[in-house]
Amino acid sequence: MQIRVVRYIIGLLTLTVSTPFSFSQASQGTAERDTRALSVAEHCLSVAGGSTSIMAIKDFMASGKITYYWTSNPVEGEMKIRAIGTSDFRVDAKLPDGNRAWTVVSGNGAIRESDGTTRVIPPENSHNLGALSFPILKLFAELHDPSTAFVYKGTTDVDGHEAFDIQMYKSAPSKAVHDAMRRLTAYELFIDKKTLQIVRLRDSIHPTGRATQDITHEVEFSQYRATNGVMVPFVVSERVNGQLMWTMLLDEIVFGVGLSDIDFQI
Repeated sequence: MQIRVVRYIIGLLTLTVSTPFSFSQASQGTAERDTRALSVAEHCLSVAGGSTSIMAIKDFMASGKITYYWTSNPVEGEMKIRAIGTSDFRVDAKLPDGNRAWTVVSGNGAIRESDGTTRVIPPENSHNLGALSFPILKLFAELHDPSTAFVYKGTTDVDGHEAFDIQMYKSAPSKAVHDAMRRLTAYELFIDKKTLQIVRLRDSIHPTGRATQDITHEVEFSQYRATNGVMVPFVVSERVNGQLMWTMLLDEIVFGVGLSDIDFQI
């Protein structure tokens, strides 16, 4: 993959998440949309509460606890999540050594550590972080984005349960750009075959400055509860290369709180 093409794609990544539920105009090619993948996705959406209820969720706040597994001694603290659609997402944690925050606004991410230092999350690692704790919003947006390809990859075992494996990625008319776009934007949703709930998201993250090197990144979802007619996962965990990084335990979630971009500045 040519570095010039990779840099071009990285620039496009911020366009694909520019507004809540925005439908990307960065690519005008005809995306591959497998009918089996679309059928599973639409049934998943229906079980989660239906298009009308999900489309009405413009923003949300959630609170609970988060445990980080950075070392052999887990670090626990209170947590608050704020999100606007699939574009803006923020997590604040009150930890024993100070407050930690990370945020993504339209594909641009940053982390502020408890010691006050701030670092940027590269766009090739942040474009899938919108609505991280609430994946049905992401699925709804992808279904209504004609540039998003849907690929049915069959079924697989997820923690002892059979699950559908659906891959999504952004398409582009040029083959060189298309291949690079697919590699950098592809992710998979694993949907439990019995409950039709999203139980895992898998994509790739990349070391800073090495967008062609892939590291497996997974987010797991469980303990779904109905909130205002929509099914919401109340336990969310992240793994990198199979290692557990953190687990969120939600106490409550509220929709329609009137958030704005200023709420995502750190």
